[in-house]
Amino acid sequence: MPLVATGQRAEAVWVHASNFEDIDAQAAHFAGYGQHYEQLSAGPFRGSFRSYQFGQHVSLHLEVANRKLMQCASTPAGRCGISIVLPQSPSCTFNGHLVRDGDIIVYPAGTTVQGTTPEGMKLFCIDIDAQNVVGLGFETGPIRIAREAGPAGELHELIVSGVNAFARLGSPAEFGAATVDFCSTLSDLVWQLSNAGRPASVRAGKQGRRLAFAVYHRAREIVIERLEVGVSVAEVCRDIGVSRRSLECAFRTAVGMGPAQYVRTLQLNRVRRDLVLTENADSSIGVIAARHGVWHWSRFSQSYRAMFGELPRDTRMRALAGRTV
Repeated sequence: MPLVATGQRAEAVWVHASNFEDIDAQAAHFAGYGQHYEQLSAGPFRGSFRSYQFGQHVSLHLEVANRKLMQCASTPAGRCGISIVLPQSPSCTFNGHLVRDGDIIVYPAGTTVQGTTPEGMKLFCIDIDAQNVVGLGFETGPIRIAREAGPAGELHELIVSGVNAFARLGSPAEFGAATVDFCSTLSDLVWQLSNAGRPASVRAGKQGRRLAFAVYHRAREIVIERLEVGVSVAEVCRDIGVSRRSLECAFRTAVGMGPAQYVRTLQLNRVRRDLVLTENADSSIGVIAARHGVWHWSRFSQSYRAMFGELPRDTRMRALAGRTV
């Protein structure tokens, strides 16, 4: 699956593609992690990195190498690293564990990864600001390998959709709310796919419900206040001082949906209001959606129709028809 669709505008400064014939130069590309390589199989080295920078929130790196390598890297303070082995890539070994296609490796700040990658390795590395994973259980602790999720197709699809969406929009820097939402969705999906992401149960009992509603009301205030500029689930967890699981329980107790779905619901409502405004007649539906943090086009259309019973273009056409009567 390509990471950038064909027929799009020229790549902006947030996209970087580099080819390497030296392992040290390739290792240095993943800045901040102290990456160190040793070549273990004979022959000229050929490798590449393709990187996508979403400000300080998230950077995505697709790495390919034609030789077997010994790799060592350490996650710096304030960051969280995530890796997945892509389809058609041979299995890798990290810290003594065999990692196959579909496994997700999470390495919090302060952890060190050592291992070997085979010839033909295709590895996707994600560097996340630790603020985006507060409350998700990934801030500290040992390396985690999530095997329950099976093939990491959903995570890969999310990454591809995000990269393609911002390539069409122009740049993540132009759409702050959408960038925050993409990074939050990415972090939250890793949480859901890991063992820590098993469905949260709603607390029973009078005291539990009272606490849940108190957490929900405080969280709702934060979401409403910051929705225009972008708000992440991890940000809400950090500011309230609760875990991701506790926040999930609170929202399901209060409104019957998780916090991420709640944010998406508010976004859809704001997009709908803007679609019918006369001053937005010259703005594309995609741009209007991105202003409110919506970037996944196919999911947007499906979610919008499920919520309002019509597609976004139908809402706009009805509004335009009403103004011409």
